[in-house]
Amino acid sequence: MKVKDCNFKIGELYIFSPSEHWAKTDPLLWGIFDKQTPDGQIMLEASTRDFINFTLWKPLPPEYVYCRLATRAELRDFVFNSSVWQSL
Repeated sequence: MKVKDCNFKIGELYIFSPSEHWAKTDPLLWGIFDKQTPDGQIMLEASTRDFINFTLWKPLPPEYVYCRLATRAELRDFVFNSSVWQSL
């Protein structure tokens, strides 16, 4: 679904894509939703593109216009890898 149409929930992990086709070559972004600013900017508590490098408290880059809620397995992988990253 389009990011603008998503009913985000605080603390949930979402996967973002620049394309509606979700191709394996698309640079996906995994991010935990924090809030939406008054001007519509989506803020992420933590995010990653590769499960190796994570960023904290950043806005969703504008090229990511599609999203979906992560599965439980994707959430597990995100939490595990972000925990490893934070311990380094």
